[in-house]
Amino acid sequence: MGAVRLDADELQAGFAYQSVKADLPAVSATSNNRWVAGISYDFSVLTAYAQVGQDKFELYNGSIRSNFLQFGAKVPVSAKGAVLASFGRIKNKPLASTATALTVGYDHSFSLRTDAYATVSLEKFEFVGDE
Repeated sequence: MGAVRLDADELQAGFAYQSVKADLPAVSATSNNRWVAGISYDFSVLTAYAQVGQDKFELYNGSIRSNFLQFGAKVPVSAKGAVLASFGRIKNKPLASTATALTVGYDHSFSLRTDAYATVSLEKFEFVGDE
């Protein structure tokens, strides 16, 4: 496992990689490799961010790969509150399934370490054979 992070005032970026090996008969996956990269930029009027990554499971009888991406924004509406919006998608191969989510919410900061938020999501799942 390894991770790299860059903090440069308004710009933040990161990359992480993890590899897990298993050689147990009771476990269907023999290995799992995961990577994710993300970036955000604070434009003052909004903070935009994006993430992309992949999760790959090696099985005894093949492999499954999930590619994912997410885009979002945080827009301050007061000194302590912000509106949140996000779009994300996961595509699985060879299963030919996808999951898509659109989320909106509100985040309220009470102190440096305490906040409360509420979100609403619209999610759509598509599987092989769906029309």
